[in-house]
Amino acid sequence: MIGHVLERVANHNNISLTAVATCDIVIFDYVVSIGGTAVMNCDHHLRASDRCAEALETLEHRNNLVYDIAVMVQGDEPMIHPEMIRESLQPLLANPSVNVVNLLGQITSQKEFEDRKCIKVVCDLNSNALYFSPEPIPTRYNSFDSPIGKQVCVIPFRRNFLFEFTRMVPTPLEVA
Repeated sequence: MIGHVLERVANHNNISLTAVATCDIVIFDYVVSIGGTAVMNCDHHLRASDRCAEALETLEHRNNLVYDIAVMVQGDEPMIHPEMIRESLQPLLANPSVNVVNLLGQITSQKEFEDRKCIKVVCDLNSNALYFSPEPIPTRYNSFDSPIGKQVCVIPFRRNFLFEFTRMVPTPLEVA
């Protein structure tokens, strides 16, 4: 799965470097064995964004570069394709005040809505995410006509905001 996702992300023509951040030596060795770039992270990260920031810092030091944007893609997103990355990057490229984008999909079944592995997203009228949860939100009673969003783990961050975000202490809602 990781090799598949790595290959699909690397196929995007605006990505200058694709790397896998991991704390697992088996994954690290696998990525290197297929010719990929891997970064070994510490094993205490609670958030994927923390792992991404550590990897970005390592890659910048290793390559003597400063990257503008880091696109975080979860390694278990087998349906990822370059168009999704392009779509997620567009708001950052179009508007310098946008610091992070979270690609959203639509929940299409009650089973998916109830699945705790599917992260549900409540958005405002401008499609700004208000709340993320593994629980069925905004209500278990899906009696409204609004589309229900789910997180698709393609999340580009502006470099400086990624580092700023990872310095923030998780709030009680994030921990919950």
